[in-house]
Amino acid sequence: MLFSSTSTANGDCGRASIILASKDKHQVRVHSLRTNALGDVFVRVFQFEDEFSHTHPVVALTVGNNFDRMVPLVRVHSRCLYGEVFGSLDCDCLPQLQLTWQAFIHEKSGILIYLEQEGRGCGLISKATAYEMRQEEGLDTVEAYRRLGLPLDARQYSTAAVILKELGLDNVRLLTNNPAKISGLVAAGIGVQPVHLRSEPTKWNHDYLVVKQVKLGHDLGFGADQSSGQWEDWRGRGGPWKDPRNVVVRPREQFEGDWRGLGGIPQ
Repeated sequence: MLFSSTSTANGDCGRASIILASKDKHQVRVHSLRTNALGDVFVRVFQFEDEFSHTHPVVALTVGNNFDRMVPLVRVHSRCLYGEVFGSLDCDCLPQLQLTWQAFIHEKSGILIYLEQEGRGCGLISKATAYEMRQEEGLDTVEAYRRLGLPLDARQYSTAAVILKELGLDNVRLLTNNPAKISGLVAAGIGVQPVHLRSEPTKWNHDYLVVKQVKLGHDLGFGADQSSGQWEDWRGRGGPWKDPRNVVVRPREQFEGDWRGLGGIPQ
């Protein structure tokens, strides 16, 4: 059984509903899709049902079909309306997605699992409320969530593990900087070889990224002068889309993978 959470702005993000993930409790539809950046891909739309008969869609996009011959690159990505649709400069969600496309293009294969977990699993209204508090009171995202009584990260990755197993995969190279995402997949029975997916900070998202590292434990590689001192030096090159070599600098002990993209973002 898997878990999902509903949320309100007053902090009711902790009520978990049980998603029934057995084969007779979810549906899947599969079709091909022609895309600008990735060419022809396959899209699988899963619909999980919880104990209250509420449905939870999850999308898996696959590039290539050689997953039986190599451990595939996988990105498990939570939706960010502000970054991916509105082009917000305040987060790194869109750059991470763009770098994922670079990695898939370079390897001619990959899997994106796209989760409806806006606002780190607490929903869009909670995210918007925290945004409002950041702008009006000067709180960072963690301080705002705490003030609202929300869990700092309510996301779960068990549905992603179910999908990977349904695709016949029990080992992946995971594009992530988030140790909690690694732990979530491992706990669900997926072997993980982590691969950094670092975009370069900008003047708009720098403080947000430092908070992600220092307070949420993401491995973004900032130096000791910017964080808790437990991280190696981070050396960026150019802007977030100017130099594709910026995906990985040096892998730490946990992050053994090293993907270095070639070429630029598809035009």
